[in-house]
Order: sequence, then structure tokens, then C-alpha cells
Amino acid sequence: MKGTIKINADLSCRHAPERVYAKQGDINSRFIQADFFFGGYAFDMSAVSRSEIRVRKPDGKITVNDGVLTETGAVFPLTDQSLSAAGKGSIDLMLYGNDGSMISCVPAELIVISAFTGDSAVASTNEFKAFREQTEAFMKQIDEFNEDCTQKLSELGGRIDACGETGSRLESEVDSFGTEISSLNASISELENTVKTLNTNALALGARVNTLESGAKSAETEISSLDNRLTVLEN
Repeated sequence: MKGTIKINADLSCRHAPERVYAKQGDINSRFIQADFFFGGYAFDMSAVSRSEIRVRKPDGKITVNDGVLTETGAVFPLTDQSLSAAGKGSIDLMLYGNDGSMISCVPAELIVISAFTGDSAVASTNEFKAFREQTEAFMKQIDEFNEDCTQKLSELGGRIDACGETGSRLESEVDSFGTEISSLNASISELENTVKTLNTNALALGARVNTLESGAKSAETEISSLDNRLTVLEN
């Protein structure tokens, strides 16, 4: 059997805190249905993303549990741990915004009526302390993760810089190679011009050789004619 305790939670805190009664040892059977107001007007729940109930038990230990949002407020559980100790305690009903920050909280009194539970009694523990230790451990893991990411990003940045230096060096070498190729192309062009000039000179030389050969033949003919004439004269 589930018992729901309805209260009006005034965020302006202009009225005395509501009083919540529950029996020691109840397990998953007590809930607080809180409708939130501010100065007598219904509170706009559209900006609320999460709700939470914190119970300070009569023995001073604390429990923390999430609530379930409704259109006008939230429903909060009173767990077996919240009701494990009899006496007078206190409640804080917390509202959180979309950015995770706390909007406000409403206090209430908690009266846990003593009940005989025998050997099945739930041992009272400080859930808030455990929650805080878990949170601290989780935050430590986040810090270690951030440090690891920072170190890896730094190493990656160094490798990128090294690649950039290598790329600059290769770019410089490519430019130098391009200059050498341009110089080689100029030398090839100059050599081609020299070869053309040599070919032209060779053709001219060939023509002169032919002319000289023709002159030599003519001279040889004239020498032969003179030789014959000298022979005639001698006779």
C-alpha cells in the first residue's frame, strides 16, 4: 500500500514549513506530492529540469533522492533509509534549472513515528556522505581524463608542428628542384642553339670544300695543259 502525502511548497518561505508524518521502517510506501507556489501563486515549472529531496534524519544522517516532476510540482520518495531512524528530522525539496543550477528549495519538517521492526530493521546509513564520496571520485576521474586529453592534445600538436616543419622543408626542396629544372631547361635550349649554329657552319664549310675541290680540279687541268705545252717547246 502506498501513502501519498500532499503538501503546498511555498518558494517564498513566507509561511511556516509543512510537517510530514511517516512511520519508521516503511519501505517504498511513502511519497510526498508537492505543489510549488510563490507567494500564493502557482510556480511556473517550465524552467525546472530536475527535482531532488534531501532528508536529514533524526540521527543526523542524510539521504538524497530524485523526484519526479509534474505539471504543478513533483513527487518525492521517502525511502526506507529516509525513515530508518525515529524522531524529528528535516526535509529540503530542491528544484534545478536547465543549466543544472539550483533554482530554489523549500524546507519541511519530518516526524518519523517509532515502530517495532525487530531483526528486519534497516541500518541507518549516511547516503549523502556516500553520494559525496562517489561524486568526488567521479570528479577525480574527470580531472584525470582532462589531464590525459590535454597531454594527448599537446603531443598531437607537437606531431602536427613536426609535420608542418617537414612539409615546409619538402616545399623548399621542391622549389629548389624546380629552379634546377628551369636552369637545366635553359642549358638544353642553349645547347640546341649551339647545335643549330654548328650545323649551319658545317653546311657552309661543306660548300667551301666543294668550291675548293672544283678549284683544285681546274688548277690540275691547267697544270696538265702547261706541262703538255712545255713538252712541245722542249722538242
